[in-house]
Amino acid sequence: VALCFGPDVSRASARSIDGFDIVGALEPTRDLLVRFGGHRQAAGFTVPTAKLHTLQRRLQSLAEESLAGLELTPAVEIDAEVPPEVTAERDNFRFIQSLAPFGKDNRSPVFLGRGIQVLEARSVGRGSRHLKLRVSSGDGTWDAIAFGRGEMAGDARGRVDLVYTIGLDDWGGLPRIQLKVLDLRRAV
Repeated sequence: VALCFGPDVSRASARSIDGFDIVGALEPTRDLLVRFGGHRQAAGFTVPTAKLHTLQRRLQSLAEESLAGLELTPAVEIDAEVPPEVTAERDNFRFIQSLAPFGKDNRSPVFLGRGIQVLEARSVGRGSRHLKLRVSSGDGTWDAIAFGRGEMAGDARGRVDLVYTIGLDDWGGLPRIQLKVLDLRRAV
């Protein structure tokens, strides 16, 4: 919930996760609200500033009750198990790119590649936040980037299973295929 505090009323925008209906949670707190609306995963509301603390307690209680017993681990939806040498093959890569533009309502296809050999792994970016990889599978090698996963540089060695999307990296003016790593673990 992001709030804009006001002297008399405060306005908020809320986002939720699968499994928790934010508008459904606001319904039983309507007595505290000036107005509210939205859908299961996004809502907005206006609340008298004096009632914010009460609203927070009630929403937190509703969330704890609603989410009790649920496994709240992030999940990645995988479209197909396909190694990078198949997705990077010229005609396949062109087909995948023809599905663009990618975004919220048209996400990039997500693939799982098993037993991918890590040739190089290092943390990059400000504060070493990102993980830069050079990986090999079949007869090919590719650069890969895992944003926000710089702490995994020590774990990314040997063979790994990669959850990835594929696209072009044109940094430095030379476009080349790059895997965007969404998740990885040591191959089993």
